[in-house]
Amino acid sequence: MTPTLPGVSASDALELSVIVPTHNRRVSVLRLLERLRAQAMTATGIDAKRFEVIVVADGCNDDTVAQLHRSVDDGAWPFHVIVIDQSPARGAGIARNAGAARAEGALLIFVDDDIEPFPTMLAAHAAAHAAVPNGESLVLVGAPTPVRPTPATLHDIAAWGWWEQQFEQMSAPGHRFTYDEIFTGILSMPASLFRSVGGFDESLGDCHEDSELGLRLFRAGARGGFSRSGGGVHHEMRDMHRLLPRKFAEGRADVRIAQRWPELAGYLRISWRRPPWHTMAGVVRWNAFRAPGVARVLTRLALPVLSLLSRLRLRHQWRQLHGGTLVQGYWLGVAAEVGSEESLARRMAAAGDGWTRWSDATRWLSINLADGLEEAERLLDINRPDALRVRLDDLPVGTIDPLPTAERLLGRHLRRLLATTLAHELRTALALREAFAGTSAPLGELPTFELAGGDTETAGEATIRISVIVPAWNAAGTLRVALNSLQAQTMPDWEAIVIDDGSTDATAAIVAEYTARDHRFRLVQQSNGGLSAARNAGIRAASSPWLHFLDADDWMAPTAFERMAAVLTDDPTLDVVHCGWARVAEDGRLIAESRCWQVGDLFATFAVRCAIAVHACLVRRSVVIAAGGFDAQFRITQ
Repeated sequence: MTPTLPGVSASDALELSVIVPTHNRRVSVLRLLERLRAQAMTATGIDAKRFEVIVVADGCNDDTVAQLHRSVDDGAWPFHVIVIDQSPARGAGIARNAGAARAEGALLIFVDDDIEPFPTMLAAHAAAHAAVPNGESLVLVGAPTPVRPTPATLHDIAAWGWWEQQFEQMSAPGHRFTYDEIFTGILSMPASLFRSVGGFDESLGDCHEDSELGLRLFRAGARGGFSRSGGGVHHEMRDMHRLLPRKFAEGRADVRIAQRWPELAGYLRISWRRPPWHTMAGVVRWNAFRAPGVARVLTRLALPVLSLLSRLRLRHQWRQLHGGTLVQGYWLGVAAEVGSEESLARRMAAAGDGWTRWSDATRWLSINLADGLEEAERLLDINRPDALRVRLDDLPVGTIDPLPTAERLLGRHLRRLLATTLAHELRTALALREAFAGTSAPLGELPTFELAGGDTETAGEATIRISVIVPAWNAAGTLRVALNSLQAQTMPDWEAIVIDDGSTDATAAIVAEYTARDHRFRLVQQSNGGLSAARNAGIRAASSPWLHFLDADDWMAPTAFERMAAVLTDDPTLDVVHCGWARVAEDGRLIAESRCWQVGDLFATFAVRCAIAVHACLVRRSVVIAAGGFDAQFRITQ
């Protein structure tokens, strides 16, 4: 039995509209139509009278349009086929909009012309949307399963591996979808939802227009979904010669997306800190802005070398050159859009205000796990918040911070979040509840204690004041990223003391820019004395009871201070609160994440290794002073 979509009666003429943009791919688009015909002729498929196919020929200069019209005139298809000749070529996004404008079905399914649909594709999409409760909308991604040819080049293997990694992540129970997981290879949604958000952004051309649409769909309250049976075989036709223009377009598109959605800027490659010039990542970025002609020559020279490395199966060397070449193309696109690194830096600095405005407007929900998981999930499904505070009776468990790239929180996300993001916090709360069981004191009741200097703080105090100490020596290349991450903090009550440790570059001038427009920044200059001496100078200059040490080549997540301060507010007996940290490569790639799971006395651990990173904790200033600060005799392991 054919599933019926919400709001569509059995007597309605059309249920689905399949929209296929194509450009000079006659063989591929006819193969796609043949696979849809096969689905319409099976008992488990969709009745041919229930769907239409709209093919938008985007500037085709071969015989695609003529062959399509001939097949329609010959009655080759049991379903209704509309052929739109869009000339000149305007891009796939505009072609999809043109097809959607002609569509009459309640459900739109966008399918690229290099997809060979699985026999279950149409039925899987119809069934998934039919199962959505009334009043809600689903955006369903079908798996564009890539072909792995034999023999396969290293490029084929890399593409196949990337897609399989995406599929595994998206099919995980409780996965929270992000905007960059919305792929138009096979994508369905209610026609009313598509039109309500304005369709594809035609200013983006053929790059990231699907992701940007995904963002607007999520902001409109849609939920994400993934279906392997709703997918198809992806006959990828893009080799390195075609992939490089794609990377160039990605660079340009990221700049435009950051301009329209500034809260996303920190999640885009354009926000990555500038790597040292002597590294491959530094060279390709420098070339893109300063010597684009040289960059294009190097790119052309890299292509035959990549082919040779692939034939010789030199994977490591191929991967390095392949990655560098693609990144080169990306930064060439960024440079073409913004003109200079200085212009890019100004745009990124301005984007910080966009993050603040978006964060201020986010919707939070508080849940108590003591009421039961089912009740918590029900509240999430009703309220659909952007962020979440979780507690267990009077004990705080943790928060799920606003994520501008993701769909709103749903009940199905909760168990996965508790098992991963909040796993340690939940175990701690459960242990504390058990430890306090049978006592007369409320779980949230904590003692008042006295700070050095006579100040007192209690569990009820609303503000934790932080002095951030930033030692900097010739740090002009990375310092702005570190300081921007401070300005992006959701907790505003901090001061930053930058210790210029005898720099000979523009470090002091950069800090002066920040002190001129933000009173929370201060500059302390001294002759070069090393990292420990610089930190000690910052400790002496600090005015807040809590310290944070941020190196000039590190940066903080926007909610880092807020989350650590919340722990201190809940338990004022603590002297240190620490969090996880990550190692990131010079080109911005995540290398590894670390976290110290131990709490309490860490002396035994510190005697063996460094238990926590210095930039991943808040520490009481009085404790640091009592310990004598940093030993300036040590250049490492301070």
